Amino acid sequence: MERNQSYPAPTRLLHVGVDPNPDVRLHEVKQGDRPLYVALSYCWGRSDAQEEAKTTRANTQDRLGRIQLSQLPQTIKDAVKVARSLGLAYLWVDALCIVQDDPQDVAAELAKMSGVYRGAVLTVSAASAEHSIEGCLGDRHLARAYGALFRLPYRHGQGENLVRGSILLSEQPIGGKYQEPIDRRAWTMQEHILSLRLLRFGSKQTTWKCRTRHYSIDGGASPHPVNEDVEFSVDEPYRITELQSRMQEFGGLGNTAILGSWEEKICEYTCRTLSKKSDKLPACAALAENFAEIMGWSASNYLAGLWKNDIEAQLLWYRLEDSESLAFQRLPGPTWSWASFDGPIAFFMRDLLEYELGDVKAEARLETYRIIHESRSLSYGEVLSGHLWLTGRLQQAHWDGNFISTSSRILPLQVHWDLSNSVGPRSVWCLEIIGSYICLGLILGSNNQMDFERLGFFKVDKLLSQLVKRWFREVKRQTIVLH
Repeated sequence: MERNQSYPAPTRLLHVGVDPNPDVRLHEVKQGDRPLYVALSYCWGRSDAQEEAKTTRANTQDRLGRIQLSQLPQTIKDAVKVARSLGLAYLWVDALCIVQDDPQDVAAELAKMSGVYRGAVLTVSAASAEHSIEGCLGDRHLARAYGALFRLPYRHGQGENLVRGSILLSEQPIGGKYQEPIDRRAWTMQEHILSLRLLRFGSKQTTWKCRTRHYSIDGGASPHPVNEDVEFSVDEPYRITELQSRMQEFGGLGNTAILGSWEEKICEYTCRTLSKKSDKLPACAALAENFAEIMGWSASNYLAGLWKNDIEAQLLWYRLEDSESLAFQRLPGPTWSWASFDGPIAFFMRDLLEYELGDVKAEARLETYRIIHESRSLSYGEVLSGHLWLTGRLQQAHWDGNFISTSSRILPLQVHWDLSNSVGPRSVWCLEIIGSYICLGLILGSNNQMDFERLGFFKVDKLLSQLVKRWFREVKRQTIVLH
């Protein structure tokens, strides 16, 4: 098997050898070297044994000589076994190949994360393991995976050619959706997307995915994403030329489909969990980088998880209704970004927006912006603060706990509060974003009527949109700062 030579090797790899040696060691890759290696995608966990297994500044030098394999979590042992069985001498594992207590090393290696998975010969996904101590190569619990089982014996042929065996019939289907522990972890989404080849060890089956094939190795249908338009899906970096060609062929509709695919991936991503909330943007940085390549956009177009070229539509995200009972909170960063919200989100259906030559027909427009990153070298990474200067129509109103109203009327706004539907009575401002046959916008809060923060999203039923549009037409457009 070959690797993608366009990407340099990681700074460090585990040298596992091809012989069943009981130990491994940390290997520092020389500049210009392109060793073949396996990458591991897995769930780590938080036990004391797992913490002791990490590479730190204190043990890095010793590990260049020897690491006792017996002291590593089972998932890493299993990955070593897979690499050796394939005749590959090197393995990349983030917890061991990145110095975990060195912020500079962590930042430098995170910046290379896209290349790590793109440049690997293949990625081993320990999909079934909730924690790294569990491993992924053990016997499957068939009853737990499939429910009730029925063994049906068979025989084929006759005489000396007679073959006897049996097949298993299960209560639950073998194929289906991505529902393993690894599919709940945020970092692993882009790891799987970027991998040239993916060998996935699940609780129900083992699957293989590469550029040309996606199938189950041991029977059943392969897991697949739900409600995805594969013709315009942005989660396969090796189809960039094909996607660009399709966008050109379909014009504005193709552009809309690609942007819709990005939003679908972000919605899926926000349903996953992170150990460090500050990783919200870094953990999908490679996905964003790949999307920018598809669109031909620069990193400067990426505004804390939203794209400047499509900012009006992408501001229209909202908290999923079925998540309202959960105790979500606001994370550091700009309030207008989904990345500042700790919970699953959705975007208003792009197909229902009005377009002119493929661009959303919006009443508000972006004038300028300021984004401050935690690290200047990570354009797709953590954002400390962000400001948008937006010009649009802004109206003040009052929320009484049930309705938004003016001094003379109740407005037919359906409000999705970012943090809770039980927001107490208060003054609010309504910013119109879309004002065509449908009316959509943001609910804002402010103490000085100059700087605003996002509180929620509103939409108006199509039949009542004209009433709200007339309300917004009572005022002139103004420029506000949204932070």
